[in-house]
Amino acid sequence: MEYELERRDRLALGYSSVADDMDIVELLRARLLPVLRVGADRVRASSPDVVVSVWERSEGSSGERHGHELGLECLVEAGPDDSSDVVALTVGVSHLDTTPLLCAADVVWGQPEGRVEASLLREPIICSVTALDEVVGRMPELLTAMTRAVERGRARDPAEAAAGPGHP
Repeated sequence: MEYELERRDRLALGYSSVADDMDIVELLRARLLPVLRVGADRVRASSPDVVVSVWERSEGSSGERHGHELGLECLVEAGPDDSSDVVALTVGVSHLDTTPLLCAADVVWGQPEGRVEASLLREPIICSVTALDEVVGRMPELLTAMTRAVERGRARDPAEAAAGPGHP
């Protein structure tokens, strides 16, 4: 169930005004892009044959799909022919025109696997300054998962995934 936060609730969550939900994208950029760039540099240094990019994109223009994502993507060509050769670390927000939600903070292989290497969220949460700070503070977990995935060159098989890191 969606709901609109009252002004007092926004203030309690760290927003200084009702308009701050539109500034969440700038906050994401300021806090995450430097971390993602450092992660990209480290992957390039340890795996020079991997194509690495830091990216961002907006989704939709209104409603629940109105969101923004930032990410670090690696093209790994060492994997088996029938598996994905792309693994991405993504942090995303949705509902930018209502109550912004952190909807992704994970490392996932592309299709056909779509396997999750690591995730910081069990479900979307309200994107407060505190929540964003927690995600930024835990980025080393995602960067480690990304580095291991790149070094492995493929998605973990289901038995490895069951034994490895997932949701906290």
